[in-house]
Amino acid sequence: MSEPLTKTKTYFREARVVVDVDVSLWLTKPGGKIDAAKRQAEDVKKQILRHVDGVAQAYVEIDTDIVCAYCGYDPEYDDIDGRPLCCDKAVAEWQSRIKEAAHE
Repeated sequence: MSEPLTKTKTYFREARVVVDVDVSLWLTKPGGKIDAAKRQAEDVKKQILRHVDGVAQAYVEIDTDIVCAYCGYDPEYDDIDGRPLCCDKAVAEWQSRIKEAAHE
């Protein structure tokens, strides 16, 4: 972080504790769902609220990654026509959808 151009003061606003729940068991099981992982995180939140004094609020955030359903890589797209750049199967699906849209 670079130094500010003018003199500044820092005021304390709040403190937070972040708890990362191990949801790998739910996500690696066949048929594992984000909803099951979210329920597990909600259960941990309830336990924190029940057993820890001084908690102003607790909430669950779920981090997700969007990947190509065919190759598993980040689905990058061409800036001009929107064509996927990650794999041939994604390109074939895109071309099929373009053809369908043209016939509507």
